Amino acid sequence: MKRNTIAIFLCLFALTGLVYARDIYVNPNTGNDSADGLAPTATGLSGPVKTINQAVQLARPGDTIYLGGATFKGNGEHIGFYGTKSGEPGKPIIVDGQGAVIDGSVPLKLADWQQVSAGLYRNTTIFPEVLHSHEDWMLRFCFIFNGKLNRMGHSLKAPSIPYKKPEELQPGEWTYQKDEQAFYIKIDPTGKLGDYNIEFPIVVTGVQVHGTISHLVFKNITVTHVINDAFALTIGDKLGSVVRDILYKDCKAINVCDDGLSAHGDCDITVDGFLADDCSTGLASQGSSVNNRVVTRNIHGVDVFFGCGKHVITNSYFDCTGRQAPIRLEVWDNPYGTNYCHLILENVVVKGNNIGSNVIQLNGRSTLLECRQVTISGLSVSKKSGAFLRLSNSIVGGGSAFGIDVDSASNWQADKNIYDIGHIGIDQISYIEKDFDTYKKAIGKGLVPKWGKDLESKWMKVNIDQLLDSTRRPSDIDKTIGADMSLIPKPETKK
Repeated sequence: MKRNTIAIFLCLFALTGLVYARDIYVNPNTGNDSADGLAPTATGLSGPVKTINQAVQLARPGDTIYLGGATFKGNGEHIGFYGTKSGEPGKPIIVDGQGAVIDGSVPLKLADWQQVSAGLYRNTTIFPEVLHSHEDWMLRFCFIFNGKLNRMGHSLKAPSIPYKKPEELQPGEWTYQKDEQAFYIKIDPTGKLGDYNIEFPIVVTGVQVHGTISHLVFKNITVTHVINDAFALTIGDKLGSVVRDILYKDCKAINVCDDGLSAHGDCDITVDGFLADDCSTGLASQGSSVNNRVVTRNIHGVDVFFGCGKHVITNSYFDCTGRQAPIRLEVWDNPYGTNYCHLILENVVVKGNNIGSNVIQLNGRSTLLECRQVTISGLSVSKKSGAFLRLSNSIVGGGSAFGIDVDSASNWQADKNIYDIGHIGIDQISYIEKDFDTYKKAIGKGLVPKWGKDLESKWMKVNIDQLLDSTRRPSDIDKTIGADMSLIPKPETKK
């Protein structure tokens, strides 16, 4: 009898474990929020729910929410975890988009736009209580013309040009007049506003985590056309609030007004597979982050902007176009105890293209950039006010227009690198290619002990196109120097 009781108990325990992890289905077209969400198609009371919010409310540790590859657009819906809604260690709540798109935009309401002259229209009704009273929000805001953000040169993370006057607009442009609290759009005078595919964002953030939250997984999700960040994490207002163990896998931020992915406060996140395309910033985080297989392209402000904490990026490609900086490290006000910013790049490409800023910025004594087997092309590096830079087994190329500049208060440690740049500037002394031996002797003698000796580095011409092509790597460059392109997704990758 005792053996039978134990067997029954174990059987019930196993069945309970199987039931505990549930699949919850969302279908915005056929779903019903009165359903239990436990079936992909409706059968009696069982069937998909209609909204993501209802699925999140139903989810408990170990559950997986499936979005079925649907597009969520026009109803202001987003993915939100708030308060203490969390998974458990080993039992995360998973949101699998299966290719789903969170599109935060809606078409213009034509009745809210008044024609003031041929092809010129005016509006005063768009978010007046938010946009008109907070300059930061105005710098984030964009209209969407034919599915593409139209920034008109404005971005929160980059220098912005003045707004045009309404009479200066050309067809396909817009402006904002602060004194009127009014937007203007210009189209071809021969057409009507309703003939054009113009939209604007109403969703603030596509995927939001806010509170004291842990053990979540977001995968196979694309966010587009939102006012703020595509994927955002913020801690709660209570003392000791933290965000822990959040994984983003194979996600995309495309045509986003501010950051692709942004973590604020004491956050601990992992990213494995991420594309940021046409955002103000690609990654903008503080706390702790581990990032793998990240691609940025068409970034308006800063590709990588990290504040307090330690961050690691591996096997990634940054195709830099930002007006502010390709990579920017600095320590801003932080009440969470971390007063440094340390970024490790390992097997990473950072490529400039002469469109935006060409300077990697390390600002302040508490910033450290450590590069291991990195290829930097078409960019300079600037270290100010005691910043640290460690560069090993890396290639810094691009030609005579670029260089590395280290001030007297900064720390420079380097070795086993290849330089194809204009100069290396050490405490206002500029060394060019013909001075390379002099440079190595100067720091090799330990005249400034905090600088590395850099004795095994070389100054030589490199073919960047070949370096960035895994099938044509130059034979005279050791495989341990520079990025291994076979492990890195390319900017054109759509995955």
